[in-house]
Amino acid sequence: MPPTINSLSEVSPVPNFRHAVRSIPTTSRRTTGALLTLAACAAALPATASADIGSSSVGSTVDYNTPGRGQDFKLTAGSTASLTRLSIYLDKSSTGSKVELGLFSGSSAASRRLARCVITSPTPGAWNRCTFTAVKVTKGTTYWLGVLQPTGTTGTVKYREAASGSRTYGSSSTALTALPTTWANGPDWGTAAASIYSDVAPVTTPPVTTPPTTDPTPPVTTPPVTTPPVTTPPVTTPPVTTPPVTTPPTTDPTPPASSCTVNATTSTFASAFSNAAGGATICLASGNYGTFTGGSKSSQVTIKPASGASVSIQINFGSNVNNVRLDGIQDLGGWVINGSKNVAITNSKFTYPTSVLGTVTGLVFDGDTFDNLPQGTWEGRLSFSQSANGATVKNSHFGNGGCSDGIQITGSSSNILIQGNEFSNLTQGSCSQHVDPIQFYGAANVTVDSNYFHDTSTGIMSPDGNGSPFTITNNVMVGTSGGYPWAIVDGGGKNDVISHNTIIGGWVVEVGQANGGQNSTNETVKDNVFTNGVSVLSPQSSSGVLQDYNLNGSGSHSLSGTPTYSGGSKPTTYAGYKLASGSIGAGKASDGKNLGIN
Repeated sequence: MPPTINSLSEVSPVPNFRHAVRSIPTTSRRTTGALLTLAACAAALPATASADIGSSSVGSTVDYNTPGRGQDFKLTAGSTASLTRLSIYLDKSSTGSKVELGLFSGSSAASRRLARCVITSPTPGAWNRCTFTAVKVTKGTTYWLGVLQPTGTTGTVKYREAASGSRTYGSSSTALTALPTTWANGPDWGTAAASIYSDVAPVTTPPVTTPPTTDPTPPVTTPPVTTPPVTTPPVTTPPVTTPPVTTPPTTDPTPPASSCTVNATTSTFASAFSNAAGGATICLASGNYGTFTGGSKSSQVTIKPASGASVSIQINFGSNVNNVRLDGIQDLGGWVINGSKNVAITNSKFTYPTSVLGTVTGLVFDGDTFDNLPQGTWEGRLSFSQSANGATVKNSHFGNGGCSDGIQITGSSSNILIQGNEFSNLTQGSCSQHVDPIQFYGAANVTVDSNYFHDTSTGIMSPDGNGSPFTITNNVMVGTSGGYPWAIVDGGGKNDVISHNTIIGGWVVEVGQANGGQNSTNETVKDNVFTNGVSVLSPQSSSGVLQDYNLNGSGSHSLSGTPTYSGGSKPTTYAGYKLASGSIGAGKASDGKNLGIN
């Protein structure tokens, strides 16, 4: 999570983390947690076991979250094994009454929980361990380890961590009573390596004098493990490790080892795809697969990396492409061109800009990352141009630096849904190019729904009268110190709707004339939560803008006051910005719902 130094001074951002934070005394810490440097202690605390997933070394910092917020860490299995134990090192200052640990599957983000266990009355200044029914993991495969102090428990669980490591996220919920069966990411906390690991719990067999038929079952707290027959055990046998257990656990069952129907390499991929029947899943070995032009299939064919593989592909899809899905590709970019049908790109990492040109049918980007990318042919990391028509972009992340827009919609493109994405750390800084999360520059019938904008220089730009009509609804937009003052710039728009958004942190919605001088007309701004409201920029006529039912805005039904959010005074998730029951604005929208997001 974001680092905090225990002083009253303001500090610059720490590399690999998103936020610059103001540190505060330990008596009143931010709900997002804290990170304290303990460099002198790490070397004195050696590892006590060999980790199959995670780190058995003790880090030099202390980290914690408020009860109810989990944190997960991306890791790679170092061996193929049937794991039965999770361990975490708690700092000597830890006072929490309960800590829960979990193992999750997932490539670019944690998804399904495979195992969990709970430690009650954990011991500070020591490794704390708990066991679970065996779960098989595969060497080289990505997994996630999670830690949670359940909501409602007492004290504060504080664990050791190193600043360098792999990706770590907070949970989307801040009120978890247990680690969820399906993980949902909240804030991106950069990279870290917690002192948490999973391994095979050792089982000690007592010495024997004669070869028994069956080894006695050693006492194990939970679950019981039966040791298979030992044929010729020596009299002074040291402790033995329980062999892999093949019986599936009763909860959080291990997923099938593979869903691959076809395996391919860089040399066999072309023929494997050509011969694949509809419904097939092609699993790729590690390698650079060059430019993939696709093809037409009777039903969806999925292409993904094999377990533990790292795959690079550049796409160039034309009108001959139908029913192709790329899933979990770690190095991706290219073109989706006029006429492509039923293309899905999911859970993939774009490492160079991608453009969509012309009419496409059933195109979906879902769960992808577009981080730290330059401009391509157009200004966006993901650009729609040349009358691009018909696409959905959802559940994806745009940010983490880079001198380019997040999404640019230009060239008379239309009918695009942008939904449930996160835009963060998109700042103008020293970039000479525009760095806008979303820019309309020749767009129509675009819906921007339920997205989370934070730590960005601005929000949605449509200053030139060529982005209408658009609908911007149910978004959270949090202004950032040092950025521009606008969440939304609407210049010369017609028939646009801006409703049920939560726009705070000093940002305003600006409605005015286009750069070419034409007025905005029939613009609707209603049911929003604002801190700074709407600016109707002269010489734009206010008659072209309908404002009402806003918190801290204009209109006969608008209200003034300070809202109360379900996530506290400074929420750190999209859902946390929903109005709490009893807040000003609750149930006061024109449709009877809460003002702001619902």
